[in-house]
Amino acid sequence: MNNLLHADFRRLLRDRLFWVLTAVMAIWAIILFLNHYSDKIRYGEQASLDSMFFSFAVLTGFASAAFCSLFTGREHSDGILRNKIIIGCSRTRIYLSGFLTCAAAMLLSTFAYMAVLCVLGIPVFGLFEGDPGGLLLIFAASALLNLVHVALFHLVSMLNSSKSASAIICMALSLLLLVAASLLLQRLAQPELIQQVQMVDGSPVVSQAANPKYLTGSTRILYQFFVDLLPSGQALQIASAQVAHPIQILLYSSGVTVLLNLIGIYLFNRKNLK
Repeated sequence: MNNLLHADFRRLLRDRLFWVLTAVMAIWAIILFLNHYSDKIRYGEQASLDSMFFSFAVLTGFASAAFCSLFTGREHSDGILRNKIIIGCSRTRIYLSGFLTCAAAMLLSTFAYMAVLCVLGIPVFGLFEGDPGGLLLIFAASALLNLVHVALFHLVSMLNSSKSASAIICMALSLLLLVAASLLLQRLAQPELIQQVQMVDGSPVVSQAANPKYLTGSTRILYQFFVDLLPSGQALQIASAQVAHPIQILLYSSGVTVLLNLIGIYLFNRKNLK
């Protein structure tokens, strides 16, 4: 396992895609900082580092989909996976080594984003304003979010021998998950009461009425469960630094990551490599 990890990490550090990913995350941090700094100068808006620090979470799905499909897909197309098996490496160790390598790539690129934003943002916007304990939970959730995405897209890439097909499937899946989470959050955000305007004796009268679209009872619990379970739902909550149930998200992320890896190992051990 150590030899596999050493070889995979050495390939990672020489991989141009990894450095492009890291650069993109760093550039995104610079753009975000400049945008908030511009608003502060022009309109006097008081932004906090908290409001922008976790914005990268929305990008992790697409970044993981692109990186995992291309990095792992290259192992298929270049015959690296087949060679590893020929020299006696077990498929389970090959799978886990690939997962850990892709996870490290995503975590390092995320660290680049955070580092750049801290270096630029702290002198201008000051330190974090939120509760340290809450911010630490969100930070942990963002790290596990990377692992969930990698586990999902690594599974798809390891089971598909075509690099281009893996990339298409992973990107489409990432988009579908984001759309699904957005729709779920949109329903949960519906207010319990809405305002209605009625004409009484020729004058408009504003009254409040129950919103038929407001979710209640078990339906609301079910919607919130899927928002917390889906990595895209977690990403949208983390990006806004408003995580409703941080402990549940940590547990869901850990469980889903382990489950996806177990499924991937099982299927990869039975896959016929071409």
